[in-house]
Amino acid sequence: MLKLKKPVLALALALAVLTGCGGPPGSRDFVGGLPGGLSPGGTTSGGTGGLPGTCYHVGDPVLFTGTGIQVDSNNIYAGTYPGGEHHGTVTMGGPSTGFTHSGTSYDGLIQMGFSQNQQAQITGVGYLQISSATQNEINGSNLRQSLGNPTDLCVTGVGVNLGRTTQNQLYGGYIYLYFNGTDKGFTLFF
Repeated sequence: MLKLKKPVLALALALAVLTGCGGPPGSRDFVGGLPGGLSPGGTTSGGTGGLPGTCYHVGDPVLFTGTGIQVDSNNIYAGTYPGGEHHGTVTMGGPSTGFTHSGTSYDGLIQMGFSQNQQAQITGVGYLQISSATQNEINGSNLRQSLGNPTDLCVTGVGVNLGRTTQNQLYGGYIYLYFNGTDKGFTLFF
C-alpha cells in the first residue's frame, strides 16, 4: 500500500502545481479583439466614474453596460473577446444598481443584471471590483511594459464569458479587461 500512496501523492502534487491550487494560471496578458469600437490610441485617461470616454483605474470599481448581449439559461456572453469574437457591445459606465447575479473568485467580485426590450434585445449592467492580489498581479505583469509603461493602467473595455445558475450565481468563466484604449488586456477567472 505504501508504494501506491507515493505515486498518488506525486500525481496530486503535480496537478496542484499545474492548476495553481485554485489560483490563477500563469500569464494572463493578451492582445487581440478591440472592444467597443475603440482604436489604438483611444481615450486613456480622464475622469472617474466611468463616464463615456473615460476609464477606470485598476483599483476602482468598474461599471459597464452591454447592449445586444447574449444571455441564456446557463451562460452570459457580452463584449469582445481576445481574437475578435463579438457578443453585442459593452461600453464603460452605467448604473450602480440593478444587479441580480453575482460571483466571486480569487480575482474579485462581479455583479450583473439584465433586462429585455420589446425587440428581444438584452441589455446588461455590470459591476466589477478587482481583488487587491489581482491588482498587484496586473500592475506587475508584462501588460504595463507592452503599453509603454504608462503612469496609469485604465480599464477601457470589458468582455464577459460566464456561466450562471438558477440561483443567480456567476461562475466558471472569464472576464476580459482591455486597457488604455488598446486591444491589450488581462484575463480574470471566475
